[in-house]
Amino acid sequence: MEFGTSASPILAGDLVILVCDQDEGSYLLAVHKRTGEPAWRVERPLFRRSFSTPMLWQHDGVEELVVPGSIWLKGYRPKDG
Repeated sequence: MEFGTSASPILAGDLVILVCDQDEGSYLLAVHKRTGEPAWRVERPLFRRSFSTPMLWQHDGVEELVVPGSIWLKGYRPKDG
């Protein structure tokens, strides 16, 4: 890996969300903020070298985790990815 990660973790309720986009094996990870135990993990094979911090966005009564990537962005459900 040339640069390493630079996305900041965010809080989504009781979860800490971490974006781990890299040259190979990119993923989005949520861990419980009190224990550090994994809550869920979503593979992101089409995303490489993203350096952006995700954000929570509410629209039409729905909360969405918006995660920018190297070419486009994608939305996820904060509770289960």
